[in-house]
Amino acid sequence: MKRILYTLLTVSCLLASCTKEKLVMRDHEVSAEVGQLTTTEQKTLFCNLNDVENIDISSALDYVNAQMNNGVELVLLLAPASTIDEIDALCETNEYNKALSATDKVVAYAISKNPLTELRDVQNSTLGLSALFFDYNSTYYIVASLIKGTTEAECLQRTEQVSYIISETIDKSEYPGNAKWVFALNMNAVSRIDLEKYGRPYTDVEVDPEVGPTSELYAWQFACHAPLLANNLTDCVAAQFMNYPYIATEARYDFLYASPMAWMAMLPLEIDKSASYLSAGASLLQEDEDDGEGEGEGEGEDEPIVIAPVQSGTPAVYPIIFTLKSEER
Repeated sequence: MKRILYTLLTVSCLLASCTKEKLVMRDHEVSAEVGQLTTTEQKTLFCNLNDVENIDISSALDYVNAQMNNGVELVLLLAPASTIDEIDALCETNEYNKALSATDKVVAYAISKNPLTELRDVQNSTLGLSALFFDYNSTYYIVASLIKGTTEAECLQRTEQVSYIISETIDKSEYPGNAKWVFALNMNAVSRIDLEKYGRPYTDVEVDPEVGPTSELYAWQFACHAPLLANNLTDCVAAQFMNYPYIATEARYDFLYASPMAWMAMLPLEIDKSASYLSAGASLLQEDEDDGEGEGEGEGEDEPIVIAPVQSGTPAVYPIIFTLKSEER
């Protein structure tokens, strides 16, 4: 009996397997809606007018306005506080949007044809600091000029200013540290990378505190760059140019630092030497006085000449133009 039942069960299973629905695979087209990538480019001008000797603010702002009419979307501007009225008039006349932060000596501006979002007024009266912090096109910008001076106390104060800026912006938990960040800073201090590049000696006071009077530079004179580098920010000019667009006797005080996301999105920088008239110590384009009398190629054209700085160490004030690329669906 058991054998009969077992046989019937086996037969029924076989029958079931013959009638079971089987999945059939066939070639078919896969169609999914995928939006096309749209690439946009944002052109920005960083211009430091605060270090210009005997500034002609009218000519300088004409230059800024010309750049905005030539594709520049955003201007990061540092200027003497005494020029606020002229800069405001430029914005009002042209209906530019603006954001600013000022001390009694220097003002930091953001100027654009599009809306700006000011996030925080980064000020510290004890440190003599006023930094502009705003958001534009999903990128965080900080624009500031640190205090001038070469004494140890002034150099240490600069380092404290940078540390405070960092603590109130990219290190603050309410802001995403892995976003695009751009720091446009007039550091008023040389960087270690420049010193090593041009073979200028410096002394680390922690290693040699008893060195006494010396013509060498001390480590604390460029220490204000350390908090920026510690946050994995890139010195954009140094990263792009093997030979910086400055002569060896000129100091580089204007720095553009970028977070990894911003640096990856940044197209090659342009140092606008056509605006070198802004600096007393920069290369100028001047019409040849012997126009038409010389021989050879280039006759009658503008020839670059280098004039001596007003004082030793006068920084070159070359505007920096950079472009951020972004892709959206």
